[in-house]
Amino acid sequence: FFLMIRRPPRSTQSRSSAASDVYKRQQRRVHGVLIIIRRYNYIYHQIKNFNSIQIKAIRGSEQKELVQHLLPTNVTDQILMNPSARIELSEEHQDVTLLFADISGFTKYSSSVQPEEVVKMVSNLFLSLIHI
Repeated sequence: FFLMIRRPPRSTQSRSSAASDVYKRQQRRVHGVLIIIRRYNYIYHQIKNFNSIQIKAIRGSEQKELVQHLLPTNVTDQILMNPSARIELSEEHQDVTLLFADISGFTKYSSSVQPEEVVKMVSNLFLSLIHI
């Protein structure tokens, strides 16, 4: 942005008064324009700061939702209360046995019967495995 103001010539006294008035009006206009530019700049930066704060808040809430879907509520609460602290993910430790099994003919069977029958068969299988 560029403004050019001509200063009145100093040689003539009769024109000096009128030219000086014009020069003063131009100075007031330029001063007014500069004030408007400063206000615009201030508002622009305020909006920019507000937008960045809003974006951070949205990202934070998205991250919080993601963590809440992945972890149990008590763990999520511990993380949110003190994000920099090391937390214990389990209150107690139990012995656990894992069983990986492949049910022979399961795909053919499950495609030939109703879904309720598949659920019933798998439930019965797991119940019998629990007692082993």
